[in-house]
Amino acid sequence: LPFEDMALLSAISIPLEVPGDTFIFKEYDQGDSMYLVIKGRAKVFIDMGGKENIIASIGDQDCFGEMAILDGLPRSASVKTIEPSLLLKIGKDNFNDLLENHSEVSFELLKILSKRLREKSK
Repeated sequence: LPFEDMALLSAISIPLEVPGDTFIFKEYDQGDSMYLVIKGRAKVFIDMGGKENIIASIGDQDCFGEMAILDGLPRSASVKTIEPSLLLKIGKDNFNDLLENHSEVSFELLKILSKRLREKSK
């Protein structure tokens, strides 16, 4: 995101320092926030009977958790840090206000979701 958008996000978010090997949320949890990785790495996965089916690896400046905010459904996967990470946590109400008042952020989110769909269809 451009610097101006990052400034908007930092104004409405809560910074979290998260140790490595820590769940951010689990599959089927109710989603009330999304996250932006400032520094660190995490994995997105589904538990397949005790075995992790890794969907994605995420790192610096990646976001995750937006789907549950957008569609109101429970989390579709779990996210766990791989290493110590600095995250910005953005609550649902603040996120929705941001999308309503800053169309450029909405367009960036659409690009991210489109890219993810393309990657999964390969």
